[in-house]
Amino acid sequence: MLERERFVCLLSGLLSLLLCLVAVRDVAHAQSVSPPPAEWISSHARDHALAGKIWSRERAGFITHESLIRTLMAATFVLLGEVHDNTDAHALQSWAITQMKNLREQQAKSAPLAAVVFEHIRTDQKDALARFDQLEREARGSATTSDLFRLLDWGKSGWPAEETFQRLFQSVLRDVAIYPANPPRDQVRAVARGEASALPAEERARIMLDAPLDAPLSEALTAELKGSHCGMTPDAAIPAMGIAQRYRDAALADAMLTAARQHGAAILVAGNGHVRTDRAVPWYLRQRAPDRSVVSVMMLEVEDGKVDPATYVPGDPDGKPAADFVIFTPRAERPDPCESLRQGAQKKG
Repeated sequence: MLERERFVCLLSGLLSLLLCLVAVRDVAHAQSVSPPPAEWISSHARDHALAGKIWSRERAGFITHESLIRTLMAATFVLLGEVHDNTDAHALQSWAITQMKNLREQQAKSAPLAAVVFEHIRTDQKDALARFDQLEREARGSATTSDLFRLLDWGKSGWPAEETFQRLFQSVLRDVAIYPANPPRDQVRAVARGEASALPAEERARIMLDAPLDAPLSEALTAELKGSHCGMTPDAAIPAMGIAQRYRDAALADAMLTAARQHGAAILVAGNGHVRTDRAVPWYLRQRAPDRSVVSVMMLEVEDGKVDPATYVPGDPDGKPAADFVIFTPRAERPDPCESLRQGAQKKG
């Protein structure tokens, strides 16, 4: 009888252990991270050795997609950079947002995804977002990205065609709060011209627009602005351009702070120049919320014959990488922007 009881206890223990192992397996499977899109959209350098790889500043090497997503999940502020006309960059942003949303739902179904803040949507377009929300309610969840682009008057926005952003906006269309972040164009120009009425002194102080950058950072910003305009911008115009850039960085950071107060965390979708960690949006976040974690991811296009990842990453004045992570993508097809500027200058001349 005693032997039988021991056998029953042993069998019961083995069954409990088996059930426990199955439960652990199921939880791990439920919280797994899906890989990035397998098919590239851009046609140039799809087979490049770096395309699709994820580089980490901390590791000084490559990491897995699951490691990246779990790191992003732990941050208060996540910044996803882009080359604006690269559809693959937007597909990767969509993937990252979707994976974070899925993990958040699996870990705590009552906790929504962090709000997503868009450089591409101006703060004077809040009414358009409100109209989309109303349409979404009236359509009982069947409103589309086409509806959103129409309400945002995307064709006149100056951004690349809506097809380029289709997958990205599709990933935030349901159950994600969308925040506009870019200041109105006229206001940016007025601030750059130094018009006192464009932005009251107390507002400038609140967003820390006038907080000085260290001299090396300021000089690096000036050099970048000159280079980004192919050396064809008069030196006299550079200071105003620098103020405009800093104003937009400060405004994007302000929108992230507002979104995080409402949702606990915020994700920014913006150009790579806005997500660099040394002097752009992360600089303002560190000044205003020094106790909150900030993680920046850049999407960088590969170049023929260039296979060392460290040579791609923008550096701060000390030569240290100005991004926490980089995801490498193929190149989008586009004309030489400098050639376009030169032709425009010749026509004016």
